[in-house]
Amino acid sequence: MPDTAAAPAEPAKASQASVQYQAEPKGTQKCANCIHFIAESNTCKLVEGTISPEGWCTIWTGQT
Repeated sequence: MPDTAAAPAEPAKASQASVQYQAEPKGTQKCANCIHFIAESNTCKLVEGTISPEGWCTIWTGQT
């Protein structure tokens, strides 16, 4: 019998307010150099909505 269970839903993203997102960088920390930023769509893997490459939030994580 085939498995008819639905695929697990993607985890909910955090709201911009909950991570204190701002459209300006914090020093040299900005979305463009964060591992969670998706440049092709100006989005984030963890935060909802459109994200500025020059933005910043509390879950910023630098690229290695």
